[in-house]
Amino acid sequence: MHLGSIRTCAAIAAALAFLPATAIAAPITVAEFTFAAGEEAFADEALVTSGVVTGATAEQVQSTLVGSNLGDSIRVITPDVAVIEIAFSDNAIVNGPGTDLVIFELSGSKPAVGFADVNERFEVSVLDGPDFSNFVEVVPVNTGFLAPHDDSLSVYVVEIDLTSFGFPAGQVTNRVQIRLVDHLASRSADPTALGALNSVPEPGTGLLLSVGLLVLSARRRRPRTPQIVSPSLRER
Repeated sequence: MHLGSIRTCAAIAAALAFLPATAIAAPITVAEFTFAAGEEAFADEALVTSGVVTGATAEQVQSTLVGSNLGDSIRVITPDVAVIEIAFSDNAIVNGPGTDLVIFELSGSKPAVGFADVNERFEVSVLDGPDFSNFVEVVPVNTGFLAPHDDSLSVYVVEIDLTSFGFPAGQVTNRVQIRLVDHLASRSADPTALGALNSVPEPGTGLLLSVGLLVLSARRRRPRTPQIVSPSLRER
């Protein structure tokens, strides 16, 4: 192997050594749902795009809806209405078998597992290509698990299958919107976390670009073999 090629391979190997170990992320289980991608499966950003989340700052909305922690929730109370956009930056939700996305919500404890609380209903839209889909109303269902910080609250869930939004198998999205409306003039849904059961990692484009630049740099540094021109060609 040419010495320049050896150096190029060594440079690429050194760059690849910094790859994050996403492939060996430890799975985590939240209220009986196991996320194979671990913490990476959960939302990374949350932004109020219209309206007001009652009593919560932008920073509180972000800290509440990001990650797997079910320790807090947000809500709106009449006359407030809010649309919140949630983004997944290190992974994407893929339309795979069964449930693709789980939205966790907190509500008063109910005696029956599987109880659907229509008073906690809210609306969901997903990014499909360049545009968001129409909002679809969903109703949270009691899992029977209690909130870790308050045993007077139960963990409810909404299970989203991207097929119901018109996605073909294998199509991905990395943004979701939820719209919260107070249906009782005293409370609304209380979302607390969003996790992708069917998750694929976002490609490390930055790293790939760095490796590409290393290859180009190594090629530029490689000494060129002198080109021999015969006397007859010079004369021409």
